[in-house]
Amino acid sequence: MFDTNKSIQLLLTNELDRMDQGAIQEFARDFLPCVGTKYKNLDIIGGTKKGRTRKGTPDLICTLNDGSQIAVQCSVKEKYWHVPESPTHYEAWKPCEDIDKCVDHLPKLSEVVLFSSQQLPSNAANAYSIIREYCKQKYENRFELTFFNGTVIVEKLAQLSLTTLAHSLLKTFFPD
Repeated sequence: MFDTNKSIQLLLTNELDRMDQGAIQEFARDFLPCVGTKYKNLDIIGGTKKGRTRKGTPDLICTLNDGSQIAVQCSVKEKYWHVPESPTHYEAWKPCEDIDKCVDHLPKLSEVVLFSSQQLPSNAANAYSIIREYCKQKYENRFELTFFNGTVIVEKLAQLSLTTLAHSLLKTFFPD
């Protein structure tokens, strides 16, 4: 039997895997408001008008009404979620480096979103817990952490596309 949802997810996974760093930033800017209204005013800070990326700055920033900020760090780097063998290497681990950059640049940080096209590997199932513990020890949990890996992005995108498709069908075939 043909599973439409699985086919959509495979197509989306392949497209996500093809994105470069500039494209993933633009995609995250447009995608995140679909999953949460707090992300509706994201600005690309970590890129140029020509789609090139800047090192050392958060990729996307949203300033909320209270002046606090949400930072989004995007990555297409392979093995982004692979946990270093030793805790002494956590500071050099890309997700932790990304968080540190956000803290360095934004004094009123309320949330850091780690947005990676890479899937969470089965041997790194505890990656999020390790990153949370790193932040707890270094920053005393003074901001929220949100994670989007390739699998989560594709699942949410498939749900959104099915919802959009259903809405379109209803509008076309059941106008009242």
